[in-house]
Amino acid sequence: RRDGEKLYENEDIDKMMSELKKITKVDRIDTTISTKYTELKKELKSIIENTIEQFSKYKVVITDRYHGTIFSLASNTPTIVINSTDHKLSSGVDWFKDKEEFKGYIFFAQSLEEAQKLAEDIYSCLLYTSPSPRDGLL
Repeated sequence: RRDGEKLYENEDIDKMMSELKKITKVDRIDTTISTKYTELKKELKSIIENTIEQFSKYKVVITDRYHGTIFSLASNTPTIVINSTDHKLSSGVDWFKDKEEFKGYIFFAQSLEEAQKLAEDIYSCLLYTSPSPRDGLL
């Protein structure tokens, strides 16, 4: 993320990504949309659908954004949430973790090292099995 709510420095995230690249392809994406509001409003449905489709291509997502959490879960992609400087993420993870339909899909990491370990475990199928459909989630 490129705002004041990020907790970790880009160099630290780059280091974690470098380690994960040893076992799989890794991408960095941002859910921030720079489209003008009038255009966004016209294309909202396709933007949301395309974003969910983009997230569905990953075996696991590590995010420090609430939108990243929502898009990951909507796409049946296991999600590791890392902290930001506010409480939205940890509160949101607590809410999702209490819902039966999200058990095994959402994890909260207290550090980047924990996030990396969780991602490695999910990638190697130690924490994750095939997704169940989430029809009607959105």
